Amino acid sequence: MGDKFKVKVAMANNFFNAFAALPRRTQTKVSEFIFKFESDSTSKGINFEKVKNATDDKMFSARVDDDYRIILVIQKDQGIYLLVHVAKHDDAYRWAVTRKCRLNQLGAIQIYETQFNYNNEVTESKESIFKDYTDEQLLSIGVPKEQLYYTKSLSSKEQFYSSQDSYSPDTFEYLSWIVNGNFSIDEVLELLQSNLTNQDSSETNFEIAINNPINKSSFYVIEGEESLKKILDAPLEKWRVFLHPMQRQIVETNYSGSAKILGSAGTGKTVVALHRAKFLASHLKENQKLLFTTFTTNLATDISQNLLKICTKEEYSHIEVTNLDQWVNSFFNNQQVKTTIIYDDKTIEDLWKESITSAAIDPDLDFDWKFYKEEWERVVVENEAFSKDLYISARRIGRSKKLDRKTKLAIWNVFDTYINNCNQKNIKDIYFAMYEAKQMLKKEKNDYYEHIIVDEAQDLSNVALRLLRSMVKEKSDDLFIVGDAHQRIYKQKQYLSKCGIYIRGRSKTLKINYRTTEEIRKYAIAVLKECEFDDLDGNKLKDLHCQSLTHGSYPIVKHFSDQISEQEFIKNEILNLKDQNINLSNICIVARTNELVEVYKKYLINHGIKTNEIKKYKADDDTNTQDVRIATMHRVKGLEFQYIFIVAMNEEYMPLRSIVKKLEGESLQETIISEKSLLYVSLTRAQKIAYVTSFKKQSKFLS
Repeated sequence: MGDKFKVKVAMANNFFNAFAALPRRTQTKVSEFIFKFESDSTSKGINFEKVKNATDDKMFSARVDDDYRIILVIQKDQGIYLLVHVAKHDDAYRWAVTRKCRLNQLGAIQIYETQFNYNNEVTESKESIFKDYTDEQLLSIGVPKEQLYYTKSLSSKEQFYSSQDSYSPDTFEYLSWIVNGNFSIDEVLELLQSNLTNQDSSETNFEIAINNPINKSSFYVIEGEESLKKILDAPLEKWRVFLHPMQRQIVETNYSGSAKILGSAGTGKTVVALHRAKFLASHLKENQKLLFTTFTTNLATDISQNLLKICTKEEYSHIEVTNLDQWVNSFFNNQQVKTTIIYDDKTIEDLWKESITSAAIDPDLDFDWKFYKEEWERVVVENEAFSKDLYISARRIGRSKKLDRKTKLAIWNVFDTYINNCNQKNIKDIYFAMYEAKQMLKKEKNDYYEHIIVDEAQDLSNVALRLLRSMVKEKSDDLFIVGDAHQRIYKQKQYLSKCGIYIRGRSKTLKINYRTTEEIRKYAIAVLKECEFDDLDGNKLKDLHCQSLTHGSYPIVKHFSDQISEQEFIKNEILNLKDQNINLSNICIVARTNELVEVYKKYLINHGIKTNEIKKYKADDDTNTQDVRIATMHRVKGLEFQYIFIVAMNEEYMPLRSIVKKLEGESLQETIISEKSLLYVSLTRAQKIAYVTSFKKQSKFLS
């Protein structure tokens, strides 16, 4: 706004929803109106008309064109203009007439329905779902006085869910927590109070309220044409603009040391990490750097693209985004260390087989190359036991075979040969490379980064966490660790404190699921029943209270006698969705193996359905194509789609028979949990509907 006109213009969260539903041409006109008004609120041609017969005298309309109207709440004496709705002429006025805008006792700006079709048939056999709560309790969590009677007239969850548009988003959310039984009203109040600051209970002071953190999840204050253009011109991803008060508190807190953020799938952990990076980068000085790292390459690419959407050029210039493997490669190149890090499974297999043969291991020791590789990664590397004596005394947590001293000595001969072979060929596996990079950093004593943000921490090894610890000094806001053990798909158990990362009470848990419906969330979490999980530091994780804000159908589970029947069902469902004008890029086919991906990709292409495969080193950035996405379970991690098809959920593929057939004891148990976590991750990519299909013999995970 210019200095001459001291007014504030803000867009409501729900305004974005209505804006997104408009035809593209109308969106352009709405954007032009907002740009014009934001630059000069007194401009000629901008006329506001009071909505006739409105419940709230602050309701005004503004003309977009002959067909469409913007609805605003105007507090003229305070210079506050809230864009709250946009729709066709009659629909816009119909919406505005029955809505009221008020501040509640929590300081939240609420826009809510005041005229209802009451359910007056609440009887002893059909009691109100809110019968156990007093008016005072309902008022305390933000229910407006005008909605108390209506709220108490609701006799089923279904009635409540169907009334969502009648409530302000915050009120519906708090009531949802109670309705679904995930939180008591005391827990809801505790959560509210811990996330409220600068409260003002005045029912009229919108000028103060618009800056209240509780309202930043529902209203975006426009601060210049550049930021407004960036929001309206880009795809409408509301996470870029609105943060829940609980998320914002985590993002903007100054921590006295390392912090840990936990939360199950869909709770916005990566969103919090992205905004945390922006927040920290905005305070960095010239030449100071922040590292944002994650486990896989394609996730790192997605993160970089998303940071560009929310950061200024100056903020982004301070942020380095890379997955940790890439960082190690770059570090060795910068240090002029001539070594090649090997990833290819066949190369690694050949190297271990060669080392076993060269070590002339006792043929009575019936260990295959996979055993030595796992023993190396899980015992030697994890414990930094890179000598014979250290290996013999190392703890072997999670290893199924008990070994005596003589056997360990024989095994060490293979490891010693493996190390020598690597040195002679100037090659290293990534684990040994990370260890050596950490040792080099220790000698340099350089402060590489001011802050480090780690996403998907549950997939990192302890040697990776030790490397990260060595990159930044132990100080305020040094490491920001984000993860969820439920999504641990690589069997790497983390012990933050043993890696020098001490949380000491700086741990937060995200509790609201923004992605999946409550029905999909419940089905997905049931897959993990009887599995134990930890808090990334060796402590048993208690049940996470979690609540989805949206509702829909349970996953559609279908079993077929043969693969052709399954594939025909999938093809027909995709075509049905296409007929409903669903962009096919919002659909993803998910399979357990690369081989299965090829089978289903070939089938769809042969039936006229184009696919776009999400690969390990490629982000899903081709959003302009309307091709169906297809990927392995590992590759969809961190992504989301409206519709997910999890295919070939057969006994041989889930758990994957080829990796479990020779396992036993703890190793088998860990692998089963990892496989269940893969299914959990795949299910929770779905925003609207998840399909689960199988043929022949169905996976036991689905029972």
